[in-house]
Amino acid sequence: MAELKKNLAWIGAFALIAAVCAIVIACRANTAPHGKTAKILSDGETVRVVDLENVKTPYEFTVTSKDGGENTVRVENGRIAVVSADCPDKICVKRGFISGAQPPIVCLPNKLTVVVTGDSGIDAVTGGDAQ
Repeated sequence: MAELKKNLAWIGAFALIAAVCAIVIACRANTAPHGKTAKILSDGETVRVVDLENVKTPYEFTVTSKDGGENTVRVENGRIAVVSADCPDKICVKRGFISGAQPPIVCLPNKLTVVVTGDSGIDAVTGGDAQ
C-alpha cells in the first residue's frame, strides 16, 4: 500500500510538471512574431505591425492621424522609412531608413512613431564606451 502511494505521488508530480511545461510552451507560441518587425503607432495606438524579413516587393502606405496629419511609410525587405509627410519640419523624412534596434522614427506634429525590434525582441541601442 505504501508503495502504491509513493508511485501515485511520483505520477502526480510528473503530471504537474508536464502541465506547467505545456502552459509555458503555449504562452510562448502566442507571443509576437520572432524576427525583425516594425510597429507603426499613430496617436499612441498601434496601427500596423510589419514583418520586415518577409517583404518580397517594396510597398508604401499612408498613416493619417486623428488631427488629419499624413505620413507615407515605405517598407522594403529588412528596413522601413517615412518618405513623405505634411508636417512643417520633415525631420521624420530626413531620418531615412531604419533597420534594427535603432532610435525610432518620430513625427511629433503628426504623432507618428515607427519602432523596429530585432530577433531578441529587445528594443535598445547598445555599444560604445560609457564615459
